[in-house]
Amino acid sequence: MANTATLRKLGGSTVIAIPPAFLESLRCAAGDEVELRLKQNMVEMRPRKKKLSLSERLTMFQNALAYRTQEEAAEDKRWDSAPAVGREL
Repeated sequence: MANTATLRKLGGSTVIAIPPAFLESLRCAAGDEVELRLKQNMVEMRPRKKKLSLSERLTMFQNALAYRTQEEAAEDKRWDSAPAVGREL
């Protein structure tokens, strides 16, 4: 993914607009913290790890379940109904 942007002055800083598709890929939004590093004459930006609430984690899990393939759902059912092999509860 490539894009061109223009650096702009904002107060005492210089800012750049990040395209929405980039933010979506990084799962970032305005107000999120990112880590910046200078590597081989390039700027590398990474989202800072967020501490998610239980509610956010459950929502992510439910969303992931909604996008399972039929094969993945069938595998889950086989796994859930398989007999214990060791000392599982």
